[in-house]
Amino acid sequence: MSDLNEENDLISLQKAQAFQPFNHLEIVDPCKTGKGILKFSPAQRENYIQTYCTSGYQTTFFIPASGAGSRMFEFLFNFLNSDDDYNQGKVERFINHFEDFAFAKKIPADILESLKNKEIILEEFIDYLLNDSGLNLGNLPKGLIPFHSIGPFVLSPFQSHIVQGVEIAPHRPLFHFTINNKFSEQIKKEHDIINNLITQKVKIEYSVQDPASDAYIFDENQELVTDKDNIPIRRPSGHGALLDNLNKLSGDIIFIKNIDNLQHYNKSKTSYDTLRLLAGIAIQIEEERNELINVFSRKNFEAFNKKYEILLESELDSISDEQIIDIINLPIRVCGMVKNEGEPGGGPFWLKKDGITRKQIIEKSQINSKDKQYSLLINSTHFNPVLMALRNADRDGNRFNLKQLVDEDQFFHVKKSQKGKKVFFTEKPGLWNGGMYNWLTIFVEIPTEAFSPVKTILDLLKPIHQENL
Repeated sequence: MSDLNEENDLISLQKAQAFQPFNHLEIVDPCKTGKGILKFSPAQRENYIQTYCTSGYQTTFFIPASGAGSRMFEFLFNFLNSDDDYNQGKVERFINHFEDFAFAKKIPADILESLKNKEIILEEFIDYLLNDSGLNLGNLPKGLIPFHSIGPFVLSPFQSHIVQGVEIAPHRPLFHFTINNKFSEQIKKEHDIINNLITQKVKIEYSVQDPASDAYIFDENQELVTDKDNIPIRRPSGHGALLDNLNKLSGDIIFIKNIDNLQHYNKSKTSYDTLRLLAGIAIQIEEERNELINVFSRKNFEAFNKKYEILLESELDSISDEQIIDIINLPIRVCGMVKNEGEPGGGPFWLKKDGITRKQIIEKSQINSKDKQYSLLINSTHFNPVLMALRNADRDGNRFNLKQLVDEDQFFHVKKSQKGKKVFFTEKPGLWNGGMYNWLTIFVEIPTEAFSPVKTILDLLKPIHQENL
């Protein structure tokens, strides 16, 4: 009976959240270099890199990787479906440069020859690529789609993250991927192959998003949507649900990066050094933080704050010593930020809540687009590429329960179509948004070369993904 009561309480809560007015956040200012985003000289960067490389810390890579790859091929699906909106230029570019894609090496030679001589029916060829009559690329998770070639080898993102991770970490790292369990056997085979090719085998773990975190959905009349057996239909509640997976991880330093943010192996040094930099900063900040708390003085905190830009100087007089200690004695996240060049995604902002302004990663949808808050969004200079180094330890070395540090008010409203009808539900606070609200947050400007996501298959034609360009 208690389980039923808990479920009913959760349904009532989620219904109330799904239909209440959206709670936009109070943005004070975008973070910029010199005001919330740190920027280091080459010598400083090298010092931080060495701090990490000589630390002896165990490294874990946490890589959310359950996303489907079908969106990468959207223009090809539109072509197959005779959609009038299909982009002819994209299709032509894809075909004309087909041999530059890593997965071209998986195509039989006779088919490649027919394509080169224009003796193939284009619709049949694309169907072969996308569907289960051939490579089935359109139905795979993004992490299983071949991205890069290294000589005769073809690597998927699941494999490339291993190859790059062992280069980044000074000691043998652990890798943790969150996956779609439907493809678990294929993913494990990919990793078995790469583990047999690298010098030292690494430990690889998998987890799935907990189905218990899925959201209940409601119709326009605010009624619970159920199936034919009157069982509630539920939907995944966003990447914030992965906080539980992250909370269970070990590792002195945990790196978070997206599955599709990779570079060709030959062009990865900037990315390697960027993650090492972020980790070195996290280690250094923790050391200084612990010294500060053990013998706290306002003068020493002001110097610490000036160096790392944690709180606004204009507000320090209104914040007590006890509040300051609570704010800095938290898990540390050092987040790379790249200059805004029109890419989608959240960004770094100063957010005010309960009278204190702190640095947070905010999504565009969390900002009111109809008042002066929107001008702050327009004036932002950097965005979040999801490159982070985490250190989960208090001043005594004890781990935090990360689930206790969430700003639960930062849930998202979602409206979707379910069998032709509008449905409404909520997603949990984003993993690096409200999910990490109560963290000691540091933003660092990093090179744009460390951010090369693959959102469409044509992105793989960029030089950063090509072996010989």
